[in-house]
Order: sequence, then C-alpha cells, then structure tokens
Amino acid sequence: MILAKKISGRVEFSHWSVAFLVVTLALSGLSCGSDGGLINYNKDVWTQIDLGNDSTNIEPDSLGPDVPSDLFDTTGADTTDADISADVPNLPGPGEPGYPCTENDQCLTPFCIQGPDGKECAQACVTDCPPDMTCSQIATPLGDTAFICVFRDLNLCRPCSNSDVCNDFGISSSACVDYGPSGYFCGINCDSDGECPGGYICADVPTIGGSTSSQCIPEEGECSCNNLAIQSGALTTCYSDNEDGVCEGTRSCTEDGLSDCSAAEPAPEICNGVDDDCDGEIDEDGAAGCLTWYADNDGDGYGIGLGACTCEPPGAGFVNSGGDCNDSATAVNPGQDEFCNGIDDDCDDTVDEIGALGCVVGYLDSDGDGHGDPETEVCTCSLVDGFSEFDDDCDDKDAAISPDADEVCGDFIDNNCDEQVDEENGLGCQVFYLDGDGDGYGLSANFECLCEPTALYGTEFSGDCNDAAPLIHPFAPEQCNDIDDDCDSQTDEDPPSAMCPTPPQGQPACDQTCIIGSCDAGFYDLNGLVPDGCECLSDVDDTANNLCPFAQNLGSVEDVGCDAATGNCGESIFITGQIVPATDEDWYKVDAIDLADDTCDNFHFRVELEYNPSGAYALDVYRGSCAGTDQQCVLSDKYVFATDFRDDSGLDPYGQCPCSNSYLDQDAVIAQFGCGGEDDDFDTASCNIEHYGEAGKNFCGDESATFHIRVYLRPDYTGVPPCEDYELSISNGKFDSGPTGPGSN
Repeated sequence: MILAKKISGRVEFSHWSVAFLVVTLALSGLSCGSDGGLINYNKDVWTQIDLGNDSTNIEPDSLGPDVPSDLFDTTGADTTDADISADVPNLPGPGEPGYPCTENDQCLTPFCIQGPDGKECAQACVTDCPPDMTCSQIATPLGDTAFICVFRDLNLCRPCSNSDVCNDFGISSSACVDYGPSGYFCGINCDSDGECPGGYICADVPTIGGSTSSQCIPEEGECSCNNLAIQSGALTTCYSDNEDGVCEGTRSCTEDGLSDCSAAEPAPEICNGVDDDCDGEIDEDGAAGCLTWYADNDGDGYGIGLGACTCEPPGAGFVNSGGDCNDSATAVNPGQDEFCNGIDDDCDDTVDEIGALGCVVGYLDSDGDGHGDPETEVCTCSLVDGFSEFDDDCDDKDAAISPDADEVCGDFIDNNCDEQVDEENGLGCQVFYLDGDGDGYGLSANFECLCEPTALYGTEFSGDCNDAAPLIHPFAPEQCNDIDDDCDSQTDEDPPSAMCPTPPQGQPACDQTCIIGSCDAGFYDLNGLVPDGCECLSDVDDTANNLCPFAQNLGSVEDVGCDAATGNCGESIFITGQIVPATDEDWYKVDAIDLADDTCDNFHFRVELEYNPSGAYALDVYRGSCAGTDQQCVLSDKYVFATDFRDDSGLDPYGQCPCSNSYLDQDAVIAQFGCGGEDDDFDTASCNIEHYGEAGKNFCGDESATFHIRVYLRPDYTGVPPCEDYELSISNGKFDSGPTGPGSN
C-alpha cells in the first residue's frame, strides 16, 4: 500500500509498496527518462534510480544513502489496483510549490527556498499560508516584489553568531538570542501576535549586539538541534565564567545533538604556559608561582623598587629579594643588622632604632628613684631621659620603694624590692631565737632579727643548751640522767630525793640514773629495780655465819642403826636460809660420828640442797678444817662421804658389813687399796697402801670427822638472785642408791 499526504503544496511519502512503485510514478505525472530512471527528492538533492526491467527486485539499500530506509513498506495484506488508485498522492510537478530544487530558476514562482528537509520551490501567497509558514514579501531577481510562503520556525533554536542566519526570504525580525554562557540561538519574533510554537513562550530577551526583542524561546531547558541545524553543522560561541575570568568556546549541532560548550573553566593564572584565566595573556605578571625580581645594582643580593613578579627570571642583575634602600652601598640592605651609626642599615625607614647593635638598655623610671620597671625594657643608642640602667624597681610609682630603700617592719610592703615583705633585719625588727625543739627557748648563738616570729625562729628566750631536746632548757627540772637539764652548766646537781622517786624500803641515789642508794635494815635489793626497791627481807642469821670460822654449829649426826619399828636409819638435820645479798655466804659446821661396831658399820655422811630456788645456789664441803686442802667438793648440790657395800643380790646398799677394826697377823689379808676412805682412816698419805683386816671381814676404821659446809650463789648464775629460802639436809647413816662426792664408793 502507498501512503502519502499533501501538506501545503508538498508531498510527504510514508511507505511505498515495491510492487506499485512504477505505477505510482506514472499516475503522478512524473516524467521518466529514456533510460527508465526515476527522479525522487530526498533532502536537497535529486537522485536517479535505475529500475531496469525487474521492478520487483528494488531494495531500499539500492536507492542510495540519501533515501530513507523506511520509504518502502512491503508488509501487510496484498494491494489491489483499486488501492493503488485511491492512495496515489497529489505530488507536485517540476517547478511547482514543494518540488525539490537547488536554484531559483527551477521553480515557477521563481523562488527556491529552504525547507525542513532541504530546498524546495516556494508557494506564492497573498495573505494565507499553511500553519507552519508565513506570507513574506521579497524582491524578485527582476527587481519586482513578490509574496511567497516561507517556513516561519525553520531556524528556531538554531545556533547562531548573528541575526542574519535566523532570517530567510524576507523574514527579518527573528533575532539571535543571547542565552548567556550557553551561547546564542535563533528565536522567532512574536512582538505582533505573541504566538509561539508548542513548547515555546514569547518573552523579551537580550539579543546579540545588546538590544532586547520579543522572541520565542524554549519554555524550559535549552535549545535542541533540528535536522537542518545538524545538516549544516550550525554552531555558536559560548563561555564559562567565574570570579577568575571568562573563557570562550563553541558548541555545535552534531548527529548526537547539541554539543557541550568547549570553553575551559577559568582558573587563577599560574605559571604553567597556559592562559588559565582566559584574559588573552599567558603567565602574565603576578601569576601564582611567580617570583618577584628586583634590580640589584650593588650586587648585595637585595634589589630596589617594587620589582615585578614573573614566571620567568628576567636575567642577570635581578634578584628575588627586594627592600634595598641604597642600591649603591653593599652594607646597606634589609639583611643587615642595624647599628648605632646614624644610618638606616637594615632599610626599615628608621635610623638607629630600638634594639640596634651597640644600644644601651634602659628601663622606665617613672618615680625618679634611679631604678626602672623591668617590664619596660628599651634598648636605645643612647639612654633616654626618664629611663634608668637598673631594672630592679618593684613599684615604679613610689620613690620610697626601691632596692636602695630599707625594709620597714609592719607596713606589709616590700620596701627594698627583694621579693620579701617585712623580712629579717627590717627597721623595727625584734630578736627571735631558733627554737628547734619547741620548748620555748633557743640557742643563744642562733637568732634572727625579725618583724614577726616564724615557725623556726619563734621564741624571744635564749639559753637553751640542747635545741633538739624539748625537756632540756633553762628552768627545766633537773633529772638524774647525767645531763644538764636546766642548762646551768651542772649535771645531776639536785638532791636525789628531788630528782628520783623514793624506792620501797630504801633511799634513792643518783649515778647517771636513779638507783637505790641504801636499803632499810634487814632489806636488800637483789634485782636492781628502783620501782620495787629493797624487795628482799633477809633472814635473822644473815650476818652471823657468813665466814667459815664463824660457821653456825649444828652439832653432830651419828650413824645409828636402823629402828626396826620405824625403819628409820641414822640421824638428820634440816636447815633453811637465804643468800641475801648476792655476796652473802652461809657456813655451817657439823660433826659426823662414826660409832664403833663389830658387826656392820652404818657410817654414811651426806649433805644435799633439798630445795634450790632456780638452781641458783651451790655447796662447798670441807672435811676436817676450813683449809683449802680439806675441801671435798665445790659447786655441788649434793655431797656423800661413805664406804658402802651391797648384799649378795647387788641391789640394796648397806654399810660396811661384816666389819673388823683390828689386825690379826696370823690371818691378815689385804682388804683393799685405800685412798681417802674409811679403810685408810681418811689419810690421803696412805693412798695405794695395802690395808689388812680380819679374814673374811671388811676393815672398818673410825671415820668420824668435822665438816664445814658453805652455801652461796653460784658464780655462773646470770639471773636475779632469788629472795627465797633454800632447804639443806645433813644426815649420817642413811643410804641411797647413788652415793656421790669424794670418799664415796
């Protein structure tokens, strides 16, 4: 099926059936050349297509690149001759309005105008034209006036560089509208009727050249390219701007639509060989990264003048450091130290300024006392009036306060500026002594004159002789301690009764410490402790028997036989006593009687401490006299003198039994070798001499003797002597299982 419609004198083809292409051309009145070709319009060119003899083999691609590929439609139901007759379009003939053309002389009007898809012959008009066209008056080639229909919106939104490209064939009111950075685009004048195509609005807008006109512009967004603009590659200038400048570029209509603006983003000019801010200059003076160069005539490394900041060095004779104030003197430049010499050495526009080398430090002396405020230091080339070379004033508003002033007690002011108030030796001070122990007295040689007492120097009284002992000071109670407590240069000079407590049963004394000076009669101090005084009362015989010649005579003890009724054997004496004081001794004298007996001799002399408090006491026993040669034992608590035998069983002790006291020559036998025992009559000179007795009996001599017994404190005893009675037993004729002591067997 062939579909076509006639619009304003031109034919638009939609789809063609290949089967009826030749018939359609014949019915339309189009001419066919002798070569059988078909002339068809596409865009602004004519293309001759050779159909040949086989019209059924025409393909879309064979029509060339300028013929739309969808021009042919061979799909759908079969097409009849009736369909062909009904659908044949009313196509313009050569030269008729809408007919493709390239030159005016090809048209009957005769005007070849630009259409949406290429040039075509214009249609004459009086007033009316198709909706998308307007009747425009133009001049003919012969100079006459003609009216033709031209396309009104053909150039709408076309990129432009002037208004001429927006007008064609008598249309002169369309303007090239200024869209700012986006560029310039053609509008349509709407000043008379205010009408615009769909999607456009009529507005007063700026146009190229700076004027204002009522033009149709897009209702929203920016202009887009139509086919004509794309085919012609229409372009416009555009720009990008910011605080750094304005960069120009272009944008054009391409197959992909309106291109982006090619303008660069303006940037601060930097030294990089590029016009960053788009001002037409590259790396101009002042660009970021530039260096300021100054002319240096004296070669001291500093230039004079303002200099120029350039991206490239200007050459020899220029330096990067400026500020020189005398470019003929190498010793004068900003790098020099200022000297006190009447010259601006460092080029700071000041001569011999504060702090110049060689300056004199001064301090503001507001009160004129010759001392300045240390916070107002100024170093000038000469000392300025009102300034002092001294910086030690602590109150520059009071001339009475300075390091030369005397400190005054009681005004709570640092008069002499030593950072102390009312310190030592101030006017009106008082002597205070160092009281290290806080007893109210200080050492006479250690004092300070102060306005007020301090924690260390806090007393007005001196004379202390030991400032580390609070109990030692003048008027302190004298103590018995070998110390001068009252600082009168005497030690323990007071009566003992005033310095020491009175001990019980005694009187005090002082020997570097309180001791017991004496005890009341009959009392003794054994432990040396003052609190319990003379704690031990002596026995009545304490002073009567403390020497051997004055030993207490206890009488005698005999070796009487055993009482069959009671079982008691021999005789015993029991004595109690004390060794008080520790140097005391108790001496006792007793006679041991060896009774004659021809049967059995029971002589068995024994001395024993039955009760010995704390083991403190010991015995010495003498036989015969007090001479040292008669001493039988020493430091013992038991003494036995006897010759004992046992019965046949060997268990029970007996005396000498049976006994013989005479020599019988006819049957004399050796009894034993004696040595200080009974059988040699206690004659040590008879030691190792054979003794003889009656045959079958023991030789029993008379062993009677006088014994002296000494009770005393053991010299190796280290404890306190006990104030207790000892118990001493003396016996004869009594036996035990363990006889001890000299002469016992």
